[in-house]
Amino acid sequence: MGVVATTILLVPLIATVSNFWLTLGTGGNKNVPLLGFFKSSVVFFALSGVFAVFAALIPQLRLTLFGEGLEQMTLYGFIGFALFGAIHYLVPRFTGVASDRFISVNCWCTFIGILVLAGAFLIGGMVQNRKLIDGSVPFTDVMVATKPFIRVSTLGILLLIIGNAAILLRVISMVRECCRRCCCCAPTELARVKLKPAEATR
Repeated sequence: MGVVATTILLVPLIATVSNFWLTLGTGGNKNVPLLGFFKSSVVFFALSGVFAVFAALIPQLRLTLFGEGLEQMTLYGFIGFALFGAIHYLVPRFTGVASDRFISVNCWCTFIGILVLAGAFLIGGMVQNRKLIDGSVPFTDVMVATKPFIRVSTLGILLLIIGNAAILLRVISMVRECCRRCCCCAPTELARVKLKPAEATR
């Protein structure tokens, strides 16, 4: 019953993804970079739902690297991309500083990084599951077979670190520029105020 219910959830998943995708549309020229974050988030949301159904059909996969790959795709691919897009949208409006620096680096490094990380875990989990259900394969051989996928996932983690560093540098630079403008304008405003000497009253 649980497998059937999970499979039926594909219907609202398709409807939700289609609704989000059509709502985002193509966007204007100024919003295209940020739309990439939200569209990527929708894509990873759809992939997470499909792989979740696949894991429900083969429950043993959740005991392998497949479960970790599915979790990373959901947390970093779906939620992470949506939060990154929100940060890139809100910080310029809070600071009053317009800048497109590091957006592309953050977007592409995060996108490729999560594909490499989650993809390595998903494929490695399938290989691991196939060897686990074969009773003739020693458990040590099963662990050795997963080493190449774990090594490839390290490259994905490195790309994610670069993407996180890019968004951190962008936020710091914009906050710094906001503080610089604020501090530079303060003496100018004070200079415009002419002080008058106080007259003593008798």
